[in-house]
Amino acid sequence: MKDTDKWTAQYWLQLEAKQIFERRTVFAPRGWSASLRTDESANQSSFVWTPGLKDTDPDGIAPGRSQDGFTVMRTELPGMARAKLTGSTEEPWGLDNLPDTSFWREKIKLIQEQDYVLVPVMAPIIPVPTPYNAAALARSLREHIQTWLKYGHVDANTLARLNRQFDVLIPALDIGHRKSAAAAIEALIRECINHHSDLRHQPIETDDEHHAATPIRKTATPVSTTLQPFFDRVAARALIFNLRYIQTKLEG
Repeated sequence: MKDTDKWTAQYWLQLEAKQIFERRTVFAPRGWSASLRTDESANQSSFVWTPGLKDTDPDGIAPGRSQDGFTVMRTELPGMARAKLTGSTEEPWGLDNLPDTSFWREKIKLIQEQDYVLVPVMAPIIPVPTPYNAAALARSLREHIQTWLKYGHVDANTLARLNRQFDVLIPALDIGHRKSAAAAIEALIRECINHHSDLRHQPIETDDEHHAATPIRKTATPVSTTLQPFFDRVAARALIFNLRYIQTKLEG
């Protein structure tokens, strides 16, 4: 910071590296732009797609419609992330006529803050160890699925059953006991299939059908005190994909 010229040169080099990374990593359909945003304070990165600025570009995606082409190319294995879909709403200038009181200011703030929906998506989350280490990969996968309970991708009982199988899988991979590791992988896959039978023979690697994801609630308040067994389909797909990756390496 004391040397302005060096600081400026470093800044532009970082900006150029970021742009090169974006061009190689994030792809958008025609009429859209793609970018990467990093929040260092929150230790979080986001892939972002926005409608283009030309008059001929799309004005987002209308309700009930879909569009392909939003792609992230990475070497990490898929994990669960949250996609924030923001609505296209006009600036609430008409709200200026409401009384200027703390009650109405709070109501307006609430409306503006709720202008989005969160849905579960697969994203490049879990790095493959170099050199490859199956036990280390399984540990990373086990650590990642612990976050699923917080975000409502799985219920506590299902997560407990998954953890019990990981407690078998990881030591088996550590000592190279293929038979025990293979049995634990099959048990984990069965847990996924018990919740989503259509995944039994589904080619996970090419499953491009449109399966609507269940929106994630913005509050932790349960809808009902009677909790039903739950395992989000997108999470199950991601887990099966990663388990098959480990299984393929194990068999090879």
